[in-house]
Amino acid sequence: MTPNGEKKTRFANCEILPKNLDSEAKMAAYLTGDKEGCTLCGVRLWKAYIKAEFGVGRISCKTFPDFSVVIARCKFMKDVICYPKQNGKGIRLSFLLKGQKIFSEPTWHEDFYQEGHDCYMTCFQNFEGFVRIAGNKNYKEIVVLLSRSFLEDNEFLKDEAFTVFRDKVRMVPITPSIQATLKVLESHQIKGPADRLFLKAKVLELLAEQFNNYIRFRSLPETPRVGESLKKVYAVKQHLENNLHKNFSVQELCKIFGLNGQSLKADFKRIFGASVTVYVQAKKMEKAQMLLDNTELMVYEVAEEVGYKNATHFSAAFKRHFGKTPKQYKNVV
Repeated sequence: MTPNGEKKTRFANCEILPKNLDSEAKMAAYLTGDKEGCTLCGVRLWKAYIKAEFGVGRISCKTFPDFSVVIARCKFMKDVICYPKQNGKGIRLSFLLKGQKIFSEPTWHEDFYQEGHDCYMTCFQNFEGFVRIAGNKNYKEIVVLLSRSFLEDNEFLKDEAFTVFRDKVRMVPITPSIQATLKVLESHQIKGPADRLFLKAKVLELLAEQFNNYIRFRSLPETPRVGESLKKVYAVKQHLENNLHKNFSVQELCKIFGLNGQSLKADFKRIFGASVTVYVQAKKMEKAQMLLDNTELMVYEVAEEVGYKNATHFSAAFKRHFGKTPKQYKNVV
């Protein structure tokens, strides 16, 4: 399958936003109706409801002079594909309380995914990929956008360790203390200057907590936690690709990764655009093609490398995929 064909398959039945919607504000404006808002004590407050054609829910925002707090609570009818641009001048803190997101960038070795109660802190410099938000799932995300001036004024950029964590994307769990701070940011109302200072202090507290959170989890391996179905689906994909010389049934995969068969089938096809069987078959054929191109292995040896005990069955599968038998392909090459 060509890269363009694979991408088209992955985006089947998705709501694909125009690529010129490259900021949080533009995407929010596209997905929602008219804003309801006001300005209090120098803070711009607004909320807007998701258009019925996309789903239900709302997006609200508190915009301060040097930082913003954006809260999305919604449920989209389809997976939403968007193309945000990050200029690397500030910091983005994302706290996903419900739902699933996938980040895909051409220069990355693999996709970067976020599930309920995951958070990250990064500047996402030169991001040129897409973000996929899962549809038909309750979605709640709190995003804190910090400007460079905010970081400079509070001397975060002078801390070398902070810069290292900022530049390396890694998911960590939302801790109880972070969740408590997020609740305050979400619910506290601005009635006067003191409230503005209070919320700014809470943002600083949140940034410090996230920094400590990164330090706490930096030495631990990133493994799926209980209930993290998205990470487990990606783990299944990686397991299949690392073991193309073997064959696994869906039932075996479910037992290994602690997944429900129906959920695995549905989520795998939704995310990767093909069933488990079709996906792994295509990867086996890609590996077989690579071996025929770059090694002197006999056809039966190539068959064994991609999980076929019978070379005849392998030859038939290869011909269905490429239009030539392995022997014919090797002779042409």
